[in-house]
Amino acid sequence: MSKHEFMRELTGLLKSIPEHERIDILADYEEHFNTAISNGLPELDIVNALGSPRIIVKEIIAENRIERAEQHSSIPNLLTAIFAIISLGFLNLVFVLGPFIGISAVIFALFVAALTLVIAPFGMLIFGGFTEFWRSSFLIITSISFGVLLGIGMLYVSRWFFKMFVYYLQFNLSVIRRKNQ
Repeated sequence: MSKHEFMRELTGLLKSIPEHERIDILADYEEHFNTAISNGLPELDIVNALGSPRIIVKEIIAENRIERAEQHSSIPNLLTAIFAIISLGFLNLVFVLGPFIGISAVIFALFVAALTLVIAPFGMLIFGGFTEFWRSSFLIITSISFGVLLGIGMLYVSRWFFKMFVYYLQFNLSVIRRKNQ
């Protein structure tokens, strides 16, 4: 593959990237080619050292998605970053999606437990009657308090998990890049 073919393929694959970033990326690769050619390297060796434009673009897209998830914390941004990393290799399905699903399920279960602790006393009022409700007022207050505290704690845990998982995705991308070089 020649420099022209490499740059044409890279340009075509970068269409999903915002234009200002695409221009910067293409300029960086053009400069890389010019520097290597001025040092006496043949185009074929440069292209072989750079690797496949498809893999390069997948890594760039994954990096952009991770940055977006880091800057704008939301579940959709995190999920797009996860799927961008998974697209880089089959083993990422196990190393990225597995831990995400497992930890997310535990966090979800603890949120449900917090909600249950808050709602359960009101079920006691409905099904046990008002007198039973007042007899168990200490247990009711304790249940609601633990539920609220657990819910607040889980908000902090879920925010921490989001940040840590973004760091994990960045680490995973850096490992993949080292493997591809």
